[in-house]
Amino acid sequence: MMVPVAHRNAPGTLAGQHASRHLARFIWRHGMRFSILNSDAERRDGLKALLRQIDRLARFNEAQDWRQVERTLKRLRPDLLVIDWQDWMSVDDTRHLLSHYPDLRIAVLTDSVTPTAVRDLMDEGVLGVVPRETDPCLIVRAFEMVLLGGHYVPPGALALDPPLPPGCRHPAVR
Repeated sequence: MMVPVAHRNAPGTLAGQHASRHLARFIWRHGMRFSILNSDAERRDGLKALLRQIDRLARFNEAQDWRQVERTLKRLRPDLLVIDWQDWMSVDDTRHLLSHYPDLRIAVLTDSVTPTAVRDLMDEGVLGVVPRETDPCLIVRAFEMVLLGGHYVPPGALALDPPLPPGCRHPAVR
């Protein structure tokens, strides 16, 4: 079962309920603008369908490569950039992009959710790293967390120690 690491403003928390109302008011007043990076048009269409669950009247910019993303960012700033990670992409490209646009909110959809891969992306400023196999409803919630300025870290990416069996004490606890 996939369980998100919730930000303090995550939907479902007391503050998150307020934040969801805030997001709804913001959408109503301004409309949302999303950018999607992936070289496959069908994948971009699928992501647009998910993002329309956040704002059905959203405007979209699509990019097939990093150069197209940068060209778009010079003209307008999206509320969220969704990168559907592919093998040809590198963390260096993300670093370069965020060095020019440090306030850009980025969520990455990826197959690799190892602690190292997630840490590399988040250290560069990516706010959400979402495994591709995640339930679509949870993907939408993760994107909403990023839109609100929170972080989404996939389960298992923190490399936490597993819980001890009942009756065992941690060596540091006396």
